Order: sequence, then structure tokens, then C-alpha cells
Amino acid sequence: MSDNAILIIDTPQRSGNLLYAAGYYCIDPIVYLRIGSGSNEQSYGFFPATELEHARLTAKVKHAEDLTETENKTKDAGINPDKRHAGCVVDILRDHHIETVDVPEDFPIVEADYLRDMGFSLNVVGEPFFRSRSTKTAEELSHIRSNSRINSQVMAKVQHILECASVGEDNILIYNGEKLTSEWMQTMITQEFVANRLYSDASIVAVGDQAVMPHEHGSGYIYAGKSIVVDIFPQSLDNHYFSDMTRTFCKWKAADELTKMYQTVLDAQLFTIDAVRIGASGKDLHNRIRDFFEEKGYKTGIIDGMLQGFFHGTGHGVGLECHEYPYISSKGSILKAGQTVTVEPGLYYKGIGSVRIEDLVAVTDGAAENMTNYEKKLVIE
Repeated sequence: MSDNAILIIDTPQRSGNLLYAAGYYCIDPIVYLRIGSGSNEQSYGFFPATELEHARLTAKVKHAEDLTETENKTKDAGINPDKRHAGCVVDILRDHHIETVDVPEDFPIVEADYLRDMGFSLNVVGEPFFRSRSTKTAEELSHIRSNSRINSQVMAKVQHILECASVGEDNILIYNGEKLTSEWMQTMITQEFVANRLYSDASIVAVGDQAVMPHEHGSGYIYAGKSIVVDIFPQSLDNHYFSDMTRTFCKWKAADELTKMYQTVLDAQLFTIDAVRIGASGKDLHNRIRDFFEEKGYKTGIIDGMLQGFFHGTGHGVGLECHEYPYISSKGSILKAGQTVTVEPGLYYKGIGSVRIEDLVAVTDGAAENMTNYEKKLVIE
């Protein structure tokens, strides 16, 4: 093998690795091939005819080719239409005497089978496929910082609605004369995203026991006196970077158990943010929170047939994907300068409610930079 090669076949909308490598966003499949590195690097992008001219102007590839035209040539050569994407690069690989190709772990099976039939070996690389993705440039940090600022403004709208709401029969919140629901709040959040050039296919507004399942989106009435977990994680339509934040509210008054649990989660989050810095171990940060919760009497395990307590990671990287390397968890790695990670401890107990508080922070030489400039307040009067 004379050069190393990497190959990604996917849609930039779905694959952060492809978006990062090709520097081009679209919803259709494209083929990206890179051979060699440094001054010897050759990069190829095969784009649908509808994207080609724009890709030639903006994509980070030296050779932008017409995917549609190339596929037609492979079809004429008798290649199965399901495998024509991989067929686009066979001649290039052979011309460069490539025998082994690095591919991501979600590489399409049908394309992999075809390449192996053509005599190539595939080296499947787990995440992170591009380690450089996790350390953000100044421009990338600026994008994430800007997106987080807008995301905080959307959270402020959520809090404002809760502040303006009154308490009606059965403790159901009333806003503008209507009973307030999770679905209405989620729709409002989506509308705010659209107005600010953000996009998200979901948001979480989960009340009381609903949020004991941390990824439950929430449905039904929003009640006073219960925890309200609001988790919003949009992607920018302009720069394609994500933001992510969570706040937990309680309208009117909170039970002593919920207030104590909130303060415990907040304390854990604050001391963890203080500890985020270059060289910190994501595993150690997570374990410290786990031990802290145990010491405070918050046990994790199966309670009344349901997993409760603290049973998810403390944080994850955020960039071109909402969940990406590195992680602050039981399998966390050593943090490096320029990485952006969430810090989001949570406690979940049926009958008490749920608390999760999430900020997005950047790893720096000194104290972590908190990109989520928004207050942390449980009780909304």
C-alpha cells in the first residue's frame, strides 16, 4: 500500500464525520475519499448533480465530481445499482495502488461487501473516526458559543411562560386562558428555533414522573408543584454546530424532597464544571459525582421495578453532532484543550420527580469556559 485512504459514504445531514471531512451540507448521499496526507493529500467528493456546482465552490475537496454521471458509468459497467456509490472510487483506489481503506463503523454493509469483492480490505475505525473533530478551532468555538447564546434565549422564553402562567384546577397551569401542555411548549420551542435559524427534530418538556425516563419527550398537562425538565438541543442551519442545555423548573412551590434533590444536583454540577480542565479524566469526574450522590443518600438501582437514581453519563462532546466524543462517563477519556462537553448530572425518582441541570463548557488552559450563560433556578413564582 503506497498511501493510506479513508472512505465515507453517507449524507452530511446524518454523518458528522462526513460533514467535517467534506465541509459540505446536504440531505442527499455523497461519497468522500481521501488518499494520503499533508502536501500529498488528494481528496475527492462525488456529489449529486443538483449539488455539484455549489459543492465545487464551497466543499473542502480538491476534486468535486458528478455522482450521477459517475454512477451511470458504473451502471454501464454492470455494477449492481445498490453498490454504485462504492463503484465510483474503485478506479481511483487502484490508480493509487491502495489495498486497504479506513471506513467508519456505520459504513454501509452493501458497499463494504462490494469493495471486498473487488479485492480491497476494509479497516473499520470506531469513534472518534477523526480525533481532530473533538478539539475545536477558534471559529468552531465561536459558532458553538453563538448557538448557545440563542439557545439560552429560547430557554428564557420557556421560563417566561411559566412565570406568566397561573395555577388552575387540579394544579394544571393556565397560560393565555388555555391549559398548558408539554406539546404546546414543545411547539413553541420549535417555532423559536425556526425564527432564530436553528433546527431540532425534538425537545424535552417532561413533567414529574415522566422525566424519570431521561429521554422521554413529555406529554399532557404541565402541573404546578411538579418538576419540569426542559432539555433543548438545536443545530444551527447556518454553521451546522449544535448546542445543548437543560434546566429543571417547578412552578409555584416545590416539595422539600425536590428542593433538596435539586440542590444536590446543582452542587454536583458546579464542582464538576470547576474541575473541567486540560488533563482531567472524564471517568474520574463522573465517578466523583456518582460517589457524591451515594454519600448524600441518593442510591441508584432498580426501585419498584424501575431503574432510578443516577444512571446516565455526566456529559458528552458537542459539535457537528449533539452527542460525540469525548465523554464524561464511566468510560470517559482525558480532556484536551478546545473540546466542548456538557456537564449534566441528574437524579430521577418516581414520586419525587426528576432533576437534570446541563451546561455546555469548553476545556481551556485554566477554568472551563461556560458557554451556557443562563441562571439556575428551580422555583418559578
